[in-house]
Amino acid sequence: MVDRTIGIHSTCPPNRRNLAAFTLGVFFFVVALLGKANAGGGPEGVFLVVNSKSNDSITVANHYISLRDIPANNVFYLPWNPRSKITSPKRFRTEILQPIIEEINARHLGGQIDQIVYSVHFPFAVDYRAELKAKEIKTPSSLRAWTSLTGATYLYQFTLGEHIELFGLNTNFYCPPLETSLKRSRAFNGQSHWKQGGISDPKEGMQYLLSTALGVTYGDGNTVDEIVSYLKRAKQSDYTRPQASVCYMTNGDIRSRVRSRTFESAVAELRKLGVEASIIKGKVPSGKQNVIGLTLGTPKPILTGSVGLAPGALVDNLTSFGGAFHLSTKKRGQTLLTHYLRNGAAGASGTVIEPTANPNKFPNAALHVHYARGCSLAESFYQSISGPFQLIVVGDPLCQPWAKPKTLAMKEKLPRVVSGKVRLLPEVIPASLDARNSAKENGTGSNAGANPMLGYEIYLDGDRLGAIPPGEEFDWDTTQAADGYHRLVVVGVEKSDVLTQSRWSKDLLVSNAREAIELHLPGGDQYRSEEELELKIESTLQEVAIVTHNGQELGRLPNGTGRLRVPAEKLGKGPVTLQVHTEGNPGVRSRPVLLEIH
Repeated sequence: MVDRTIGIHSTCPPNRRNLAAFTLGVFFFVVALLGKANAGGGPEGVFLVVNSKSNDSITVANHYISLRDIPANNVFYLPWNPRSKITSPKRFRTEILQPIIEEINARHLGGQIDQIVYSVHFPFAVDYRAELKAKEIKTPSSLRAWTSLTGATYLYQFTLGEHIELFGLNTNFYCPPLETSLKRSRAFNGQSHWKQGGISDPKEGMQYLLSTALGVTYGDGNTVDEIVSYLKRAKQSDYTRPQASVCYMTNGDIRSRVRSRTFESAVAELRKLGVEASIIKGKVPSGKQNVIGLTLGTPKPILTGSVGLAPGALVDNLTSFGGAFHLSTKKRGQTLLTHYLRNGAAGASGTVIEPTANPNKFPNAALHVHYARGCSLAESFYQSISGPFQLIVVGDPLCQPWAKPKTLAMKEKLPRVVSGKVRLLPEVIPASLDARNSAKENGTGSNAGANPMLGYEIYLDGDRLGAIPPGEEFDWDTTQAADGYHRLVVVGVEKSDVLTQSRWSKDLLVSNAREAIELHLPGGDQYRSEEELELKIESTLQEVAIVTHNGQELGRLPNGTGRLRVPAEKLGKGPVTLQVHTEGNPGVRSRPVLLEIH
């Protein structure tokens, strides 16, 4: 396995507001790979952070893991007081962001993670006022020294380096000038470097990590059921290329006027892409149905009963307190971003503190253009925000209604049981054969796109084994994997600006040493949260057996065989996957056991 670590980078470029050059020690991803890791549109690039002290956080994560096939090794259970919805910079750095970076490093995932995604019950905002005062750093009264959870994570180099440039209005070099954005969209890669003007460089420049929150439940936020509902709806919109419309609203409010001059160019570009788009006078497009993109500029837009959002919809409203979950309804006096998610949006954003109507803190008009070109939800948002420090982005980061994946297959059929050296030779099924072979194993896509493949990446249980160019084979040495059950995934990366991913997967049994371990649930696969699960483990090896839930240890048996009891409430609600493996190297793994907790 190629080692992928997070190292130390000594310099970063200044941001675009004529700041003096600065030097800092920050964390960045070292690319020690056979090829470039995939872009921000697949589950292998997600690092999902779950609050281990919150049943709601675990429940939302259970559903998202099931919906998006997030590998167990990409799930991190991090303890946080669920009632602590705003935190200090020091606590955010030392108790949240730094442990996340260290865990990615410890799991050797540095070369493949593109985004950090939070489940519910993490602080939605970071209050910098006391820290800046203690450091005697003076800031303009209009600055409002707060950052959002996702903004501070995306700008992780500034955050961990404790640099005031975090609050810059042009710190996001992945977001190019608007005129460039309207002409070209690009995939995000956590290992890429970005220079001023939106220029990608293989060695020099800033690095970022896409970041979104799956949901927010604080104050007038969404319920867990609402979050699960819109995440499911978002997943259903993938690859549908919806016949839906994008609406840019204009009115006399400053919230609308600061961005409205750019709307015409965006509408023209969307129409070139075959997407219905229009500029409409008013606060909301009343009576409009099947809306996939909505850009607003008004304090109290209400969609319920007046606007029908299509699955996969993005909603962006420039107003002061769209993400201010600490304020009461009366004090806030404005519509929260969670209103749009409650009404079926896949993603929405809002500032956590007064932004003083600065358009750099909000998505520009190219947001919907990037989305229509096949970028993921997270890529579309961050390609269009030049100063994201106060904006919280909430929803399903992997949602891709306009992506056009191809159908992949193996030239040589892979048996269910494998051993020794296995030759993998992935290929794209020709469009003429696609309809007849669409059910072939687990290759998904339509082959509607004409772009050739850039290459293929091979993953085992979410860990990247390597990469190959089209037409070449990959020799997989199964003796390096534990005997037992694994999921093999091949990700095909399209040769295009947005690097659309296509996927093939198969569940396999590795059998080299002829050893085995099994996990059984005598009580069946349906449980209430107040019940206790009885787990029965049987192994041919007398080695320590460890039972896990998404990689988190639940218990162990010293001799490999026996029974364990686990409270169901410890696992959250929804779909749950359990697995047992032995402590030896490479060890033995059981078949995953699926159950549902109500």
